[in-house]
Amino acid sequence: MIVYAKQNGIMLYVLQALIFPLRLIIGWGLLVPLSYIIPKDNSIIFITRYSNNFDGNLKYLFLYFTEKKNEYPDIFFLTSDQEIENNLKSNNFPVLFYPKLSSAFRLLRAGTIVVDGNEWIWQFKYYLLFSARKIQVWHGSGMKTIGLLKPEIINLNFIAKFALKVIGNYPYYDLLMLNSKLQENTRAKAFRYKELLINGLPRNDVFFKDNIDPYLVGIDAGVYKKCMQHKNEGSKIIVYCPTHRIPTDKFLSLKDTLDIERLNQFAKDNKLIFVFKYHSKTVEEHTYDLSGQSNILEYDKISDIYPLLGKCDLMITDYSSIFVDYLLLDKPVIFFPFDYSHYVNSERALQFDYEEVTPGKKCFTYDELESELKKTIIDGIDDHRESRQEVLKKFFDTADGKSCDRILQYVRQKTKE
Repeated sequence: MIVYAKQNGIMLYVLQALIFPLRLIIGWGLLVPLSYIIPKDNSIIFITRYSNNFDGNLKYLFLYFTEKKNEYPDIFFLTSDQEIENNLKSNNFPVLFYPKLSSAFRLLRAGTIVVDGNEWIWQFKYYLLFSARKIQVWHGSGMKTIGLLKPEIINLNFIAKFALKVIGNYPYYDLLMLNSKLQENTRAKAFRYKELLINGLPRNDVFFKDNIDPYLVGIDAGVYKKCMQHKNEGSKIIVYCPTHRIPTDKFLSLKDTLDIERLNQFAKDNKLIFVFKYHSKTVEEHTYDLSGQSNILEYDKISDIYPLLGKCDLMITDYSSIFVDYLLLDKPVIFFPFDYSHYVNSERALQFDYEEVTPGKKCFTYDELESELKKTIIDGIDDHRESRQEVLKKFFDTADGKSCDRILQYVRQKTKE
C-alpha cells in the first residue's frame, strides 16, 4: 500500500512502514521462488493498468488473440471488476478474476503477460509473474513525462529507489512497444527493457476495419447508439476528451471557463452533438453537471470510446494523448488548455514543446472555443491539416492497421525458442 507525500511540491509514492516487510517476506521470500519453480505453459494473460477496465490496447490485442484460438488456446483477460468479468463471460471470452486462488495459480503458470502500464504490479501480481515473459504496449503516445523519466522519480534518493524496486515499480520488460523513432529517442529511457518494437497501437487497428461490430464489447452502448441515431439524422458529433487533474482549488476556479449552457445552445443551433469522455481517473468534482442538456452526452469514463472516435467529426482536448491517435483519422482537433500555466507548472511535466506537437487552434476562453468551432465544424475551414500530418509522422512510423499482427509475430518467435 502507498500513501502520497509532498516533497518539493511534487507528489511522491511512499511505502507504509508496516506493509514493506510483507513484500519482502511474502513477495520475495515465497512468491518469486515459486514463479521459478512452477513450470510455465504457453498461456498469455492480458492485464490492464488497474484491472477494472476493458479498453485500450489490451482490449484490441486480446480480441485479436482470441481469434487465434487454434494457435493460442490459453488466452485470458484478467480483471478485478465483477461487472467486466460477467460481461466477458456472457460474450464467451476467457476471463480470470483476481484476487482469487485459482487465478493466482494461473498467474504462476503464465508464460507471457501483456500489460499497458506499470500499475499492474499491485496485489502481489509482480511477484507471482516475476519469471513470466513481459510485453509492455503502454496506454498512450502523448506529450507527458512517464515512468522513470518523471522528475519526481529521477530525484528520488537511493533508499526510495530501492523501495520502489522491492515493490516492483518499473519492472523489466522483455519487449517494449513504441510508435516511432522519435519516441525511442524520447521515451524509451522511461522503461527497463530487453527488446524494442517500433509499432502502431493495437487500439488504432479498429480505425482500419470495415466492420467494427466485433469490437463493440466494452463500449458505452447507450451513448454509442444515440450518437449513431443523431448522425443518421444529419448531426455532427464532437468528442471532448480532457485529461485528468490533481484535485486542487486552482482547477475548480478555472473549470467554469467551459460554459455548459452556452455550449449546449450552440450545439442546438448548429445541429451538433457533444460527447464528453473523461479520463478514467477524473474525480467527480472535476466533471460537469450535464443534466437537462439536450445536445451534450456523457460517455462512461471507463468504457472504450475508440469505435465511436471513427464516427466523430472533431475532437476537443487539452493534454491527453488521445489526440495523437485521432490524427490517424485526419480530422480537426481543437485544443482547450484553459489551465495551461497551472497544469505544466504545478501538475505534470511535458516531454515536448506544447505548441510544436499540438496541431490545432489553442483556445483559452469559451468565446475562443466557440469561435473556432464555428469556423471549423460549421464553416468547414480547416487550417491545420498540414500540421496534423507533420505531427502524425513524428508519433507514428507505421500506421497500417496491422499492429496486432506484428505483436503476434514476436510471440510466435519467442514461444518457439
